[in-house]
Amino acid sequence: MAGLTPRAASFRALKVMPIHYLSILRALLLILGIGVAVRVDAAAPKVLTFDVVGAECPACFYSVADALRQVKGVQEIEDANGLGNRARIRFDPALATAHELAHAVWRAFPLHGKPYQAVLRLRVPAYSLGDNAAAVDGVLAAWKQWMETEVIDRKTGEIALRFRPLTKAERKASRPGWSLEGNLTALTAPPPKGLGLTVGWMGKD
Repeated sequence: MAGLTPRAASFRALKVMPIHYLSILRALLLILGIGVAVRVDAAAPKVLTFDVVGAECPACFYSVADALRQVKGVQEIEDANGLGNRARIRFDPALATAHELAHAVWRAFPLHGKPYQAVLRLRVPAYSLGDNAAAVDGVLAAWKQWMETEVIDRKTGEIALRFRPLTKAERKASRPGWSLEGNLTALTAPPPKGLGLTVGWMGKD
C-alpha cells in the first residue's frame, strides 16, 4: 500500500475484512484492554418478510426465490412459514431497494396464472394516539404512487403495503421505487424530517 502510513494501511486492511473477522478482532482487542474504532462502509444487511399473494405451494416459492436471486444485493431467501407464500429476504439496502425486491416477486414465473404480488405488513403502535392517525394517513397517501396501502387495524396500527410493479422508467432510476431509507423515514425520523414514530414489521415468524 504505497503512499500510506503504517496506521492508515492497517485501517484500510480492516475495512475490507469480512464482518465476522472484525468482530473477532474487536473482541480480542477488548480482552487485551486495547480499544479500536472500526468503520465499515457497507450498509448493514436488512431483513424484510413479504407476504406473496398468489403463491399456493412450495413450487411457487422456488419460482419467486429464483427471481429474487437475480436482484443485486440479495443475500438470502427463506420460506418464512413453510407454506411457500411468505418470503424472508436478507439484502444489502445499499444495492437494492425494497421495491426492487417486490418487483422481482411480480416478475417471477406465475404457476397459477396471475402474477404474484409482494405485500409488506407493518405496525405503528402509536397510530391511534392523538393526531398520529391523520399524520400517518398523509404519509401513506404520498406512497400511493408506488403501492396500494390499507390500514387493516386502526387500534393496533397494522398497515399493509401492496406493491405495484415498477415502470420501465422507474427501473432506470438510481434508487428505484419505494425504499426503507428514502421513504420509511417519513414515519420514523425525528421531526421535522419525519413523525418520529416506532415502526415494527409483522410476519417475521
